[in-house]
Amino acid sequence: MLDAWPDLLRPPLRLLPDALHARLAAVAANHLLRGQPVRARLAELEGRSLAIVFVDAPACVHLRVRRGRLAPGTAAPDVTVRGTLREFAALALRREDPDTLFFQRRLALEGDTEIGLHLKNLLDGMRYDWEAHARALLPPALVPPALAAARRLRRLLAR
Repeated sequence: MLDAWPDLLRPPLRLLPDALHARLAAVAANHLLRGQPVRARLAELEGRSLAIVFVDAPACVHLRVRRGRLAPGTAAPDVTVRGTLREFAALALRREDPDTLFFQRRLALEGDTEIGLHLKNLLDGMRYDWEAHARALLPPALVPPALAAARRLRRLLAR
């Protein structure tokens, strides 16, 4: 089921404006980063921006780091990463190593490569902590049942 999501995302990416993509991506990323140690490290990139270009959609998500959070970008991006939805899915699901994707030219980096390398290293070192995320969002009494439900859902999706 998870392998199908690039195909499911392609039509809305084609039909909706890039500004909406950026706004939705910023909201989703900021939500997912709650409780994660990497969120504090976003300050290292204050004022910098990134464009993610899905060449097969075609669509662009432009984000800027502002006050330690992600926001839609407006000016020219400092760094741009280009690739297909499948390549970004492989990266997001940790099925492919970012270095492999770049060395095989399945992802391309343009612009300030120092910022791109810094972002890659941040993401590469990130291990998502679902428990920390749940604790950042929920009252303490709801954390154990929410984590149990998430584990069950993950097992169902893995089939």
